[in-house]
Amino acid sequence: MPLFRNKAPKHLSLETQLQTLADHGINLLPDRTVDEFLISFPREDYESSPFGLVLFVLGGEVESRPCGRHFSNDIYTFDAECIEDHGDYRSQVLQLCRIAGDDLPVEDISDTIDIDAGIARIELTLDGRTHEFEPHVDNDWFDPDVIFWLDALLAARGSTRRFFLHDTGDQNLVTICTTPDRVAALSKATGLVFHAAD
Repeated sequence: MPLFRNKAPKHLSLETQLQTLADHGINLLPDRTVDEFLISFPREDYESSPFGLVLFVLGGEVESRPCGRHFSNDIYTFDAECIEDHGDYRSQVLQLCRIAGDDLPVEDISDTIDIDAGIARIELTLDGRTHEFEPHVDNDWFDPDVIFWLDALLAARGSTRRFFLHDTGDQNLVTICTTPDRVAALSKATGLVFHAAD
């Protein structure tokens, strides 16, 4: 179910946007800087259309070397056209579990992927039990039902947090893991729409 509010301001400083997001549980990691945001887009792009672009970039990695430096552990952005071979679902599940933190302490994640044969399977261990899921195969597209599956695992563990998706209008998926109350407050503060993963 989407969450709405009135439109966000037409212009807002990058720093103010980051502070607003932090106030609602989406934090910049301590070693990340505003200057690193400006590697990807000029300041005016962030400030002329508040929150959407900042949220998108915050869920990714710094676009300079060394690679693999995330902006935040509270949000994950990825291109949904990302499933080609063995290991691709494992990589995405690892990142989704990273933003779920201690609420989803999975181990031993593995996958089997054969696009030509129409086969995909994910296996992981959680609380000593093995869980399996077979994503729908649609060329190289990520199956969002994987997120719904992880969301169900969260619920089964008694967590109050859930996965929520923000629609960017393209093939990128922006995902956060938080409580319904916090995502409602975030939506109200930013004007962005989030959908529950259920």
